[in-house]
Amino acid sequence: MGLYQIFSNKTTDKDNFYQFILDADKVKEDVKKHGFKFLLECPYDATKGIKDEISLLRPILQRIYDSQNILARGTRFLISLIFSKIASHSI
Repeated sequence: MGLYQIFSNKTTDKDNFYQFILDADKVKEDVKKHGFKFLLECPYDATKGIKDEISLLRPILQRIYDSQNILARGTRFLISLIFSKIASHSI
């Protein structure tokens, strides 16, 4: 969505750098160029992805994310199942 600064060795202070947000298609292309073949793609933890990116939903999702009770764990699983392709924390 263009909300994050593009990483460039020239413009980013590497000492303060936290993490990468990579373009999935570019990563796949680069990996395939080196002779590898993807067997499986597994989006992971849409609850965290949504919680971290949508501040309006953060309070309720944080409670679900932190809780260990069976209802919260089931809700977290369902959120991830439904939204993982568009909002996963990682792949």
